[in-house]
Amino acid sequence: MDASPTRAATSLIVTPSFMGVSAGEKKLDLNMTRGSTVARMDLEHVNLSVKNPRRTADLFERLFDWHTRWSGESMFEGECIHVGTDDTYLSLHTRPADQSDFNGYDRPVAHIGVLVEDLDKVVRRVHDCEIETFNHDEVEPGRRFYFFDYDHICYEVASYT
Repeated sequence: MDASPTRAATSLIVTPSFMGVSAGEKKLDLNMTRGSTVARMDLEHVNLSVKNPRRTADLFERLFDWHTRWSGESMFEGECIHVGTDDTYLSLHTRPADQSDFNGYDRPVAHIGVLVEDLDKVVRRVHDCEIETFNHDEVEPGRRFYFFDYDHICYEVASYT
């Protein structure tokens, strides 16, 4: 029996694009040696400062069929809500009154990606909330679009089906 590790070749398409501006497509070949599978990473949560955590949680419950996993007092004085699935979530909290002691938590985020099965259903839900969508595109491995929430945080919604 051959004891050498299995070589798994993976191709990744990188298309830097934001607000309709594309830096072009580059194909990177990643040859990884890790047995027969490629290493996987799961994102557990993203912590966001928002003006109204309940309003933002309600939006995501409506758009993505997520649920509130936990709610309570924020570590920054105010409200905090964890909304998402059983495996991953957004931690939505109010900003502290004194921004000077916020330790950089208010730095901008380029966008947050959400993977869904039915992209068209989510587009309709976003429009039903009177939120505009933009950059509808089809780039391997699937289709996607973007929108800004009430706090001007950008979300990319993608589907690989």
